[in-house]
Amino acid sequence: MLASENTHTIGIKKLKERMTGRKKGKSSP
Repeated sequence: MLASENTHTIGIKKLKERMTGRKKGKSSP
């Protein structure tokens, strides 16, 4: 369960980073 939860958390972090990166990329010229 710990491994599953850890992987899920990492996936969410990556998703958030992707969304943040997209927003930053769009706002920056």
